[in-house]
Amino acid sequence: HRDIMVHALDEQTSRRYHPYWYARVLGIFHCIVRIHGEMEWKEVPVLWIRWLGHADPTVRGSVNPRFLDQVGFVTGNDQTESFGFIDPANVIRACHLIPAFAYGETEDFLPAKSVGRSETDGNNDYNHFYYTVFVDRDMFMRFLGGGIGHI
Repeated sequence: HRDIMVHALDEQTSRRYHPYWYARVLGIFHCIVRIHGEMEWKEVPVLWIRWLGHADPTVRGSVNPRFLDQVGFVTGNDQTESFGFIDPANVIRACHLIPAFAYGETEDFLPAKSVGRSETDGNNDYNHFYYTVFVDRDMFMRFLGGGIGHI
């Protein structure tokens, strides 16, 4: 799976708080770096990712009982970066995102033939994805806590 979930670093009191952030892995790099002030070079693995943000700002955290929550790619109109690098140790697990076909596709997020999109995706991105929270032992509650058998 190329889609991942990480623990959110948002304030829990935030209006748009959700316990997880989602991203698509574009590449895995093993960088040889020397930390400022240290003499030794070391290998540092990083994931190059494209962030997904919550598509419906009215959904406040957790699971909406009437429909699956949605995410979409972060764009230039958002107040956060669309791409980034993260430590693989911060990844909780891979996740399954289902394209929301009813919302269509767009070419507007990235230029054609962008390195930020897999060649198999063509030149389009889906506008929205549903994220499935009850796959593989109720993974949402497994890491959030409070579910039966996940205390």
